[in-house]
Amino acid sequence: MKPLRKILFFGVLLFAAPRALAQSEGGLQVKELRKPFSLRVLGEYTGLKTEQAFLGGAGLNFNFGYAINDRYELSASVRHSLLFPSFSPYFTSIDVRATYALTGKLISTEKQYFIHEQKFASVVDQGIEGFRVSFIVGQFFFSGLQNVIPFSSFGASAFYEFPSSTNVSWVAGLRGDLMFNSSQGFYPVQVYGGIRFGL
Repeated sequence: MKPLRKILFFGVLLFAAPRALAQSEGGLQVKELRKPFSLRVLGEYTGLKTEQAFLGGAGLNFNFGYAINDRYELSASVRHSLLFPSFSPYFTSIDVRATYALTGKLISTEKQYFIHEQKFASVVDQGIEGFRVSFIVGQFFFSGLQNVIPFSSFGASAFYEFPSSTNVSWVAGLRGDLMFNSSQGFYPVQVYGGIRFGL
């Protein structure tokens, strides 16, 4: 929470709570809600060098995650990308990943304050910001001239989630993969950024 918001919140709590408490038999109640689920909506740019050319494409990544605790998260992603600048189909991919929080934590916490069963304030913990690393297993489906070409992949990602006083925060990161099939292998690299929603 930003300093100004803290001052305003605790000012309200200081002056409003005693009066309300005097009129309320139930007194002040505090409920803490942990939000382990998250949805990240990311825009990304993917670069891939082959023997014939360099292929660059832009796309979207939808990542749905569940934080086991404040340090570890499991998630799944669906990605779709178009070649740039022609905007013809590039690839679709699905993957699962395990994420570790190097700093901060992965579960946001919201404290709700009630007086006489009426909510009068809520505060979102700011602790979800920090650096994360992910290890990824996935499947790419590239759009060939006449058919779809599948590749298995292993990858890693490093990203940062920026501080926020709400359940919405900004994300930016890098990702690299080793993708392969029975006849060839490539090393795509992505840069990405977007929004994280705590659920």
